[in-house]
Amino acid sequence: MTGPARRIAITGMGVICSIASDINEFRIAIRDGRCGIRQLGLPNSAIKFGASLGNFDFDAWLDQLRSTAAPLFKRARKVLANTTDSTKWSVCSALQAVLNSGLNHLEADGEPCGLIVAGSNLTLRYTAKNWRSFSTSNQFNPRYAMSFWDTNQLGCLSDILSLHGPGITVGAAAASGNAAIFQAFHWGRRRVL
Repeated sequence: MTGPARRIAITGMGVICSIASDINEFRIAIRDGRCGIRQLGLPNSAIKFGASLGNFDFDAWLDQLRSTAAPLFKRARKVLANTTDSTKWSVCSALQAVLNSGLNHLEADGEPCGLIVAGSNLTLRYTAKNWRSFSTSNQFNPRYAMSFWDTNQLGCLSDILSLHGPGITVGAAAASGNAAIFQAFHWGRRRVL
């Protein structure tokens, strides 16, 4: 790299997890030392403990955008009509970050913007649901082949946010978020965008 180093900044944040459904609630939960791991109580399951989103209602959350960010609301409603829960949750946190940053006008600006989706095996719940359906009734969701890939989340988010720059998924188990930040930092420093 020649010349002065480019400054890199985090402009917006969003989160949905077992202890919070937005960034302010997350700050409070972390400060209070809250833990979202608990006994799940799933009948006939070998999984006894986990971090569930509980009764988070994505549709109700998305409806809040109807008046504040109508174009995003319309695109999200259309794109997410027949997708996985994990994709909806990713969209929720991504839209929070976009709105928090004030960059919900990306399409009009025509600025190049890339997207990195962090995580791996993001649709295991969806895969298990389809396996159960097939094993009991020989029925299989015809959208499965397109929806179970982690890159489906990348495609849905790119479509909703009207992004046309580079996009990748990165997976590093529990460090996936750190891997995405590292990759984004290097994209910015190398002027990929």
